[in-house]
Amino acid sequence: IIVLSTDFRLVLLSDSLGKGLVLEGVDVQTISGLKIQSIFRKDTRDQFNWDFHAFFILVGSNDLFGQETESPQFYCYVRSLVALIRIYNPDALIIFASIPPRLIYIKRLDQFVIHNKIRHFNNAMNVACEDSSVKYINIHKRMVTVDRHDQVMVLPDMLKPDGIQLGVAGRQLVVEVIQKELTIPKIQLHYNKMRMLRAAESRLKSSCPVRKQYIPLEQLIRDNKL
Repeated sequence: IIVLSTDFRLVLLSDSLGKGLVLEGVDVQTISGLKIQSIFRKDTRDQFNWDFHAFFILVGSNDLFGQETESPQFYCYVRSLVALIRIYNPDALIIFASIPPRLIYIKRLDQFVIHNKIRHFNNAMNVACEDSSVKYINIHKRMVTVDRHDQVMVLPDMLKPDGIQLGVAGRQLVVEVIQKELTIPKIQLHYNKMRMLRAAESRLKSSCPVRKQYIPLEQLIRDNKL
């Protein structure tokens, strides 16, 4: 059971991976097929209720195989999503979960290539979260094991037979992570430190290539007429 203050409104913002998750005190909002960059379109933004103090975000799986998105762009989208949420609530607690593993085979793409792309996207998400002073949780590493030949094996019941949606164990893992992170002491600690963290949000480290391609939300919306 999640012990939460009634003064805080919490949401799980997700693509179809969030379906089937039942969390006491947490509003679950899911859109099947959701890509992170599509959230910036007005028609998609209008589908969500943004009046929340805490956001747990589980997106990115649908961005993996689109030719229009690679890890540097994905970095920009994650940072811009943080900026968008802070338009609605500047002090919001924001937590991103990594992209879970997938077990699907696409023409000319073997499982190693798919895992490698997920790794690049999750690395970009991690860097974007660091630069935006929000939390990143690597649920991917808790869903897989690596054998002596560096082959990634998904743990039993983490995924459904389709190799995409979360299985029983996968859904339970996400629930446990949310239960651990969205508790009163963590939220209070976050609010006490948020203003100090925001002062450091604009500092970018030039050592990481994806950081160099960051585009502010205002420019993203202007250039795409969103």
